[in-house]
Amino acid sequence: MHTVFAAGFGLFALISAYISARRHADALAGLESVFPGRTFLRWLVPTFQGSCDAFDFTVRLFGFGENGAPRLVVGMKSFAVMRLEVKGKSRGFSFGGLLGRSKEIKTGDDVFDGEFAVSAPDEGAAVRYLASREKREIIRRVFSAGYRKLVLRNGEITIEKLRYADADITPPALADVVRSLAVLAKEF
Repeated sequence: MHTVFAAGFGLFALISAYISARRHADALAGLESVFPGRTFLRWLVPTFQGSCDAFDFTVRLFGFGENGAPRLVVGMKSFAVMRLEVKGKSRGFSFGGLLGRSKEIKTGDDVFDGEFAVSAPDEGAAVRYLASREKREIIRRVFSAGYRKLVLRNGEITIEKLRYADADITPPALADVVRSLAVLAKEF
């Protein structure tokens, strides 16, 4: 009896997860009217793969991420083949920097440096990459939309947002983020 109950509960959970994933995939399908590409489910992860300004990109909606929160992840191939991470500053980061655990790279823009923590193994490349005022402004705009981390690694740039809302996955909202990444995907 317990086995039948457990199997029934498991089946119900799987069907519920599929219905939720399908609904989110349908929302992503709206991008097909903006960019060439396709929407599909991969292991219950709604995914859109497309192209913008000759850069291939992927939008993924993970149902459960850090601390069980849903995550919106947008990744794009990049001409910039370097390693770089940008995060919004927090007290923990600044305090960690004082303890020598984190090395913060200064871009030369005091306002940007006050808002964001930049780390990279090649400080000179990071400073050259962020020398563009346009790139710094795009990063500011993307973070003000609730994205919390930007990573450039191995020829791909990725941004991530925890706890996304339905408004975050509309075609206009995602198109703005994708077009912003297309600018950030350029090397210098």
